[in-house]
Amino acid sequence: MSTDNTRIRLSDFAHRIELPVRWGDADMFGHVNNAKYFTYVESGRIDYLETLGAVDGSRREAGSVILASIGADFIAQVRYPARLVVGTRITKIGRSSMGLLNGVFLGEQLVLAARGTLVWFDYASQKAAAVPDEVRAAIVAREVIAPEMGRRPARPQRPSARNSAQPGDSSHSDRKAVVRARASSGASPCRRASSASGRSRSMKQR
Repeated sequence: MSTDNTRIRLSDFAHRIELPVRWGDADMFGHVNNAKYFTYVESGRIDYLETLGAVDGSRREAGSVILASIGADFIAQVRYPARLVVGTRITKIGRSSMGLLNGVFLGEQLVLAARGTLVWFDYASQKAAAVPDEVRAAIVAREVIAPEMGRRPARPQRPSARNSAQPGDSSHSDRKAVVRARASSGASPCRRASSASGRSRSMKQR
């Protein structure tokens, strides 16, 4: 899933947490095992979302965030002992999904970049739902780099004047009057026009 990781800087992330590398995080080769990095970025992601109130189990009926996908680029090795900084930011906000970027740093050096997709989820209907406006606003206010804004939820359209006319409206009454006038004439407008045209030709022939 490699992209241009050379542009990722620690200063890009307004949200950061610091984590120690534990002895058990290393594998037989002496460096941090690849699977452990997903635990690191999970800690950063949850901490970020908790500050938005987006993973509050008591508010599940209002919707919450789930992780739909994640992948990582392993850039450099880390060995015990070490302290890592995990940066988390939202890169894009769509109608119901959000792009996620995590950077794991050893000092100022990027050692891992993880990218994922979050989805705002309605647990009652078990379907994706629109990201609430207050969550959008909180994310935009927080980020150092403004997230790309995708499609917003469609807003209800107001009924047009034509469709909203009621039987008591003057426009409705006018249309009924026209219909009655045409009906009382005994002929359609096209037939009357045809008759007038026929009389005109007769006068010319005389």
